[in-house]
Formats: sequence, C-alpha cells, structure tokens
Amino acid sequence: MALGRIPILLYHSLTSRASPAYRRFAVDPGAFRTQMDLLAEAGVRTATIGELVALGSDVPPATVAITFDDGFAELIDVALPTLRERGFRATAYLVSGYIGGTSQWLERDGEGDRPLISWADARSLVSEGFEVGGHGDRHVALDLLGSRDAFADIDASRRILEDGLGRRVDTFAYPYGYHTNATKALVRQAGYSSACGVKHAFSHVADDRFAIARIIVGAETSLDEFAAWLRGTGQLPDTWPGERLRTRVWRMARRAKALVDRGPVTAG
Repeated sequence: MALGRIPILLYHSLTSRASPAYRRFAVDPGAFRTQMDLLAEAGVRTATIGELVALGSDVPPATVAITFDDGFAELIDVALPTLRERGFRATAYLVSGYIGGTSQWLERDGEGDRPLISWADARSLVSEGFEVGGHGDRHVALDLLGSRDAFADIDASRRILEDGLGRRVDTFAYPYGYHTNATKALVRQAGYSSACGVKHAFSHVADDRFAIARIIVGAETSLDEFAAWLRGTGQLPDTWPGERLRTRVWRMARRAKALVDRGPVTAG
C-alpha cells in the first residue's frame, strides 16, 4: 500500500434490491463478501475511525477502515456475519432519530420505507467490536441550517446514542457529506473527536480529523478498482464518478432555496 494513503471504505446499503434513484449506492451482498475476501487475502489490518485518529502518524502499513452510513438492517443480516467470519472491525454511523424505524429521508428516492437497525441491534454491533458514530439526529443537510439548529441536531445525535448504548460516542459522519468550516466547528463543540465526509478520496495521516475522506463503494465498483484501492494505487477523482456535475448543481440549487426560504445561510 502506498505510504500515507489510507483507504477508508464507505458503504451505505448491502442489497440487490433498490430503486433506480438509489441503486448506485447499493452493493450486492455477494459482491460485498467477495470484496471482504479480497481484504482477507491481502492480509490487511482493519481499524475503526477512532483507532485511526488515536494512531495518528503511527498507522501501520496495510491498514483499511470499513464504514457504514445510515444503519440499514443489512448491517446485522449481511455485514456483521461477513466481518465476524474474517475477523474484521468497522465503524457504523447511525441516524439517532430513526433507529428502529425506516429511512424516511430517502422518500424522494423511493426508499423511505427501508428498515433500519433497532437499539438491540446497535448494542449487538458494539458487543461485536464495532464502533458506533453519529450521523445526525434527523439526517438533514447541516450546512444549510443556522448554527443553533445545526448544533442541536449534531449534539442530539451524540447524546441519544450515548444514552442508548451506554458508552461514549466520539466520531461523526456528515449527512450527505456536506460540511463547512462552521459545521466542523459545531461538531468539535458537541464533543466529537473526529468526523468523516464523502470526498471519494484516500485519507492521509495528515488530514484534518474533522474532514476525513472516504472512498465510496457502490453498485458499479469493480473488483479491479477495489483491489487497486487496497494497494493505494488507484486513481480517484475529487468526487464519485458521475457525481461531480450533479453535486455542484445540487449544492447551488439547495443553497439558493435556503436563501429564499429563510435568508442568508449564517453557519454550516
């Protein structure tokens, strides 16, 4: 693996059934198992985000982090047994306000009724060595909220998870990956020690620990691409293939809407 280039893998859903609008984020369970086999064959060491942050510049060679956003039920049905069999650990970012419910924030993508893990499931993940982090309380774009509302959502995510799990929650993942310097400051203020974005890039030991980059694993990720990422030799664009223009247009549109709805955006 190239020195200093750390693949932090980002998964969302592990399913072969997804709406057309969401399909690119869904990884077939069989493909996921094959990817984990590649990790095992490569002899990599898995680390949680908290462990990477604690190690700092002392991250051992051939270290990979596996992360899951949103907390879909496949975490228990697919991810947990697959990782357990291979001796791997991971970090799961959960939306505190929807635990035990459904992914209502995905309604416009036709996935609003997807089941999420329960509190009992979340506690079982912790007992199996998973790290659990916050992913907001309502899965909203934090950089479009005022400081007070954004902080309330970020802080509630940590407090609710800590109450439900009976342990400290130190890491956060920005919903949709959107964040600004102001958002990062609010995450730090809420008591987290790190935060992940969605940059589709390798992480590095010198990165800002409140803007940790991750590589998106999706439906169209090939095994050749995946293997290259593990070696730290794959070339990655600044954004996920096909998403660069879409993301820029969407950011401009949603910021314009926020200005119309409530005036200037004052904080991330």
